[in-house]
Amino acid sequence: MTLLMLPSVPLLRVLAMLEPKDLIAAGRASPRLGALTRANTSLWKESEVWDQDVMTLLQVIPPVDTLKAEVEPLFSVSGEPLSVPLRPRDASGTPDPTFSYPRYSGSVLVGRRSELVLKESKSCYYSEFIAVSLIWELAPRLKHLEVSQLELGIFLQFLESAFCLETLRIRNLCTYSKNASVPWPQDVRVPRLHTVSLSGRCPDRDVTALRSLLLAHRGQLRHVDLSDLSSPLPLLDACPDNLHRLGVKVEDAESCVAVAKTLHRMQGQLKELKMNFRFADADLVQDSLASWGGPLERLEFENYYPETLRVVGAGGLSGLQHLVLVRPRGDDPGEVSAALSGLPRLRSLVLRAGLCMLPPEAFLDIPAANPDLELLVVVGITKYNCLCLYKGESLE
Repeated sequence: MTLLMLPSVPLLRVLAMLEPKDLIAAGRASPRLGALTRANTSLWKESEVWDQDVMTLLQVIPPVDTLKAEVEPLFSVSGEPLSVPLRPRDASGTPDPTFSYPRYSGSVLVGRRSELVLKESKSCYYSEFIAVSLIWELAPRLKHLEVSQLELGIFLQFLESAFCLETLRIRNLCTYSKNASVPWPQDVRVPRLHTVSLSGRCPDRDVTALRSLLLAHRGQLRHVDLSDLSSPLPLLDACPDNLHRLGVKVEDAESCVAVAKTLHRMQGQLKELKMNFRFADADLVQDSLASWGGPLERLEFENYYPETLRVVGAGGLSGLQHLVLVRPRGDDPGEVSAALSGLPRLRSLVLRAGLCMLPPEAFLDIPAANPDLELLVVVGITKYNCLCLYKGESLE
């Protein structure tokens, strides 16, 4: 009697004792074992795996609907940047179905969750090729895609077949690419896409392509986050009016005007707002918040100024339920208490860094002054400088 002659239940018990690298080897050794390793997520422990052919992992690991890829830039021996070639297209723009990317060894994080993480590794010279190959292979069934340091034009070409994609997060687009980014065709939709988050570096050549992507999906996007993007201004007016969640950055007088206009046209639908302040004289934005007339429920301020916080309690945001304050430019708990007095429906307050340099006891008066506050979280820069109160009771 051989191992493969066992019924599935005892065979699964044997497989459950294997480490991920051994599970992968077993799955490749037999179609039946491969079917079991793929169908039973409970077999897998989260582990980083180096493999000679990352693409064939997809045949033995549980189905993947989330891909996170952070790659190392690719350079030649002489130090010149190398670009992943774009998939060839014919005269009508149709991609060549016979073209394929090479397969290479690399490091990935696998586990019980339905996500695959391509790990950044200086020892892997082809991580960019692996990332592109994985996006190409997984695009039709991906629900969530997060990429970093890839060329926009390289992976954007595959999103036309990403029929299940719901969230797209792009960070630090590649700055050395020789490939030009092609604008997104306005008659093509990723049917389930509702969230786009852009952060970090964004070369000027990619702005037009990103703008066209947002414009093509204006009718379905519900969340756009530009709060950590290096140059968000050209993309603001491409955001739809009926967003539920928005992240923006105020970094100069021009962006202050643009953000104020954006907030004015979105007041009717916006429920969550995140603002990253890099500019002190933000009167127009503050005026928009003071006269807010929409259903805003959650507000997050980062790098904010005391005068901005005072506006929060001026009356326009009386329906606010959740407030997050990150890295304030001041250390006065009294400013927080004063703002909260104008927020009668506030249920949770989160303070992170800055104010949190103070001892936790400095914030104990906040719940007493706001009886409807259910949750207060103070997160400092060290584990010894934290506080969590739920309905006035301390949580360990």
